[in-house]
Amino acid sequence: MCRFDIRQIVGLVFLFCAPTLAAEPEYEAGQWVIIAEDTSLLDADGNELEKLFIADRYVVESVKEKTLFISSNQDGFVQSSKVLPAGKPGIDLLTSKIAEHPDNARSYLLRATLLSQPVDLSQFPNEQVPTEQLTAAVADLGHAIRLAPDDLEARFLRASLYKDLENWQLAIDDYDFVLAAEPDQIGPLYGRATAAQFMGNHQRAVDDFSRFLEIVTKSPSANKELIAMASLDRALSWRQLEKYPEAKQDLNTTLRLSPLNPSAHRELGELALDEGDYDTAFSCGSTLTYLAPKNDTGYRLRAIARMKQEKFAEALRDINRAIALPPDRASEFRLRCDVYFKTKTFDKALADIQRADKLEPNNAVYQNKLGLILSELDRHEEALSRFNEALRLQPNSPVILDNRANEYVHLRQFQKAIDDLNVVLAADPQQVRALCNRGSAWRELGDFDKAQRDLDEAIRIDPDYFEPWTCRAALNIELGRYAEAKHDALRSQQIKADFSANLVVLGRAHLELGEFAKAIVCLDQAIHLAPDTPFGHNLRGLTYMQMGELEKAYDDLEKAIALNPELSVAYINRGNVLNQWEFHEDAISDFDKAIELGPPNPLAYQGRGLAKFFLSDLEGSIIDLTRSVEMAPFDATTLLIRAQTYTSLEQYSAAKKDLAACLEIAPQDLEVLFTLAEVRLLERDLSAVEPCQTFLSVLETSEGSTTTMVVFVGLYAQLLKKPAETTQLLEAVRSKISDDKFLLPYVDYLQGKISREELAQTPVYDDDEYLAPRCFRGLFALMDNKPEEARKDFLWVMENGDISSFEVDFARAELTRLKAMQ
Repeated sequence: MCRFDIRQIVGLVFLFCAPTLAAEPEYEAGQWVIIAEDTSLLDADGNELEKLFIADRYVVESVKEKTLFISSNQDGFVQSSKVLPAGKPGIDLLTSKIAEHPDNARSYLLRATLLSQPVDLSQFPNEQVPTEQLTAAVADLGHAIRLAPDDLEARFLRASLYKDLENWQLAIDDYDFVLAAEPDQIGPLYGRATAAQFMGNHQRAVDDFSRFLEIVTKSPSANKELIAMASLDRALSWRQLEKYPEAKQDLNTTLRLSPLNPSAHRELGELALDEGDYDTAFSCGSTLTYLAPKNDTGYRLRAIARMKQEKFAEALRDINRAIALPPDRASEFRLRCDVYFKTKTFDKALADIQRADKLEPNNAVYQNKLGLILSELDRHEEALSRFNEALRLQPNSPVILDNRANEYVHLRQFQKAIDDLNVVLAADPQQVRALCNRGSAWRELGDFDKAQRDLDEAIRIDPDYFEPWTCRAALNIELGRYAEAKHDALRSQQIKADFSANLVVLGRAHLELGEFAKAIVCLDQAIHLAPDTPFGHNLRGLTYMQMGELEKAYDDLEKAIALNPELSVAYINRGNVLNQWEFHEDAISDFDKAIELGPPNPLAYQGRGLAKFFLSDLEGSIIDLTRSVEMAPFDATTLLIRAQTYTSLEQYSAAKKDLAACLEIAPQDLEVLFTLAEVRLLERDLSAVEPCQTFLSVLETSEGSTTTMVVFVGLYAQLLKKPAETTQLLEAVRSKISDDKFLLPYVDYLQGKISREELAQTPVYDDDEYLAPRCFRGLFALMDNKPEEARKDFLWVMENGDISSFEVDFARAELTRLKAMQ
């Protein structure tokens, strides 16, 4: 904004009578003087050359009796009685006169005029007037106005000083007083307009500038310099009011009258930035570099234009040129920081914003930017401290609160994040990003209803913004609504195709829906867009694991851990791969690491419990699986694994309790039904027939373990002398046995189609490659009341089987019974 002092251009017209001075001071060549009352510049014959106005300042060229020779627009003489010494001599003189005549308003006014200027006038007008000197001038004007309340000149001068002291409203009050008496005074109009600009009242500024321009344009001289300056300043307010055509028209007026005006070219460039016309902005910047090659403004404007066009290399060249021009300016280090931030060169961005902060300490903008960069560098505790400092400097800033909330989410301090976002949304309930972040925080806290409300509201407010759709997709995944998650993520992708976080969420939805190929496509794209994010690699590793491509899964999970050694879920997934490779001790190390890192995750305890099961640490397995169930009581998989572990511990009642809970969650789960049949049969309970019939009704063919379980049921029915209870089951299994005829002889025997002697002649009867035939022989031995033969067969199964084989469970159960019979 131009700081235009109208007194420097049109002068002041002070209409009052001069006080009588006891003695005129002596003057000498080179001395500065100030006009004490309106007078005239005279030629050698006493003829008027031009008017001289009170408060104008001149240097004395020579002294002749009671006249001074001075230079103005013309050279001439002025009576020494019409001037006062400028600077300290004049102030001292007036101070003595005020002591003698304290009720003389003009003396206060003149002293205020001198006090409002630099004492060392050799530096005028560049030397800054000290604040205490301006304050003293305001005090003198207060005395003058008290003595002469209607003195417009005193009011005008005080308004100008209030502006210098940045007391905008007090300045406007004095300008109002002057303009109420003389509405067409251009000086007060201009002063009030600029004060209104500083207060942000741009419509009032426009009104005053417009009246000013109307008066000046209609005046006989139509001062072009005034028109150019007022048009430039009015353009500033038009721009703030987002009335860009009007702003552009005023700037064109300024440039027509003053083609080389750097301020007008700068404002036209910034206006072009506002309108998104980055080529014009760049052109204006180029003009500025020509007009003022040693000024940074043009290079900075060009850099901003190129950065908006994502031409970061060109932007960096220009901002480096600006930085090379002395002195160091914090704003330019901040701008280069923005370029580095956009190009993810975070170390350099951090160095630049730290430099800016050193040049301009206690700046909330720089502290906020420090926090954002430190967050990108995963230095979240340090980032949080920067946001705290930014909020100390700028309390309740919605932008900074939103950023701090995001940092709290990174640190898993979700309630604190919500507290910050509540403040943001109280100020602006339509703040979509804050609704997204709060919805995500509620999701992390498990309050899904509140999360749903926030995310639905965000989508209602701005359905064309991608982020709420992604956040709601993540919520739907958490709730197991995978089709809905896929729909929301696809909507987000339609809006912003290259949003890597959404592609990860969409990949997860495809994974959960069993659409593995589509999941891989999404995750490949996400990793291409953000190769250094661990989440894409982690999820792709999980997908490959589900596809059985364990080598690829392991490679991706290794990459995820390398990118973020504290990503606990990647350790869980790698542990599961290691479990499948039967490297159970290594798997336990990964699950231990995941539990150490946190947050608590039931899958870590589930995986470690499973690994301990395979290592025959059954008690340790139960402890881990129980912890997992406590954290996720409706996870059927964990309940099933614990039921199977209880089965290996021969704690059948506990196993059946877990299986009953599983069936409430997943009534048709085949593995649960199979395990229930096994547990009942281990207790020699022929109600095992029921779950067998259920899972056979679902299967198209029966082979392998399912047929084996039916044979076990049939043999136990014979052992218990209740073969009729399995008739329908055997018919069902016969109708579904596949081409693999391995177990068909046992079904034939159980249905009475061949004798036991004929069964004994089949190759499968004495086949020691599989556990089941040996276990069956043990049951036949029990039917024949040959416990020792049965014991040998069951011990062979125990020695040759592993803990995961259900045949081992049958052998163990029967060995326990045989021991009890001894």
